[in-house]
Amino acid sequence: MSTELTAWAADFLPGTRVHDVRSRPGGTTTVARLTGPRGEDWFAKLHRDRRAYRREVTAYREWVPALGGGAPRLVTADDDAAVLVVSAVPGVLGVDARLDDDGLRAMHRRAGALLRAFHQAAPPMTGDFAALMAERHARWRPRAAHLLSAAELDFVRDSVACLAGLPEPDMVPCHRDYTARNWLVDGDALYVIDFEHAAVEARIWDLLRLYHQVWPDHPGLRDDFIEGYGRTLSDTEHTLLRLCGAHHAMTTVVWARETGDAAFERTGRDLLARLRRPATDSG
Repeated sequence: MSTELTAWAADFLPGTRVHDVRSRPGGTTTVARLTGPRGEDWFAKLHRDRRAYRREVTAYREWVPALGGGAPRLVTADDDAAVLVVSAVPGVLGVDARLDDDGLRAMHRRAGALLRAFHQAAPPMTGDFAALMAERHARWRPRAAHLLSAAELDFVRDSVACLAGLPEPDMVPCHRDYTARNWLVDGDALYVIDFEHAAVEARIWDLLRLYHQVWPDHPGLRDDFIEGYGRTLSDTEHTLLRLCGAHHAMTTVVWARETGDAAFERTGRDLLARLRRPATDSG
């Protein structure tokens, strides 16, 4: 992949240097820093999944500008090579940043404010979210059949089925992987990166990982994020997050097993056990 990016960069702008090439384990992209002949600083991302490439380019063109200086800007996109180039932004990943309590709280407030801007980048739409989730569940359940017990699978199925009885949520532009691993922190500034999963979705989808994997142990960070977002969660949204959490736990287990990430698989299994616990305890 580094060879492909090097060749592509030579055609993009002769004299461009490719360095800091990296790929995430189990990922479908390769990212490299580009330094232009006049010292220009960019990041290039080569996609192996064409759908993810199209999602990311769409996001950068249509929704990311709403973040202003809170995200990179699109420099160019090559549809034939499935490569996009964005401006470089400074900072370290939020998951790696060494922040004190005040710094963590500030990061979550800024992340909440940026997410609200992203969700407002296009007018809200209506859609049959329950039907969408039922279709997703039908695709993922066979992949989970040998990984979860019958009782666990039935719990996920029943949770998804319960969505049909709830009011339909607004559908808005969503990042769909909105966690500190996709935030860059630089002093008081925060930047959102990696929009390859972005799509029109129920807004609660951008809160799933935080709601279930971060905020239970850090309720203060939840309050800071919501303060930055500027709108409290409704009772219906809390219910949606709980019900969708079951599906999220199942897909986490599947994806982690298929990519060999044992720690992430444990995260999914722990979440599923925690969501099932009230029903188990009450019986």
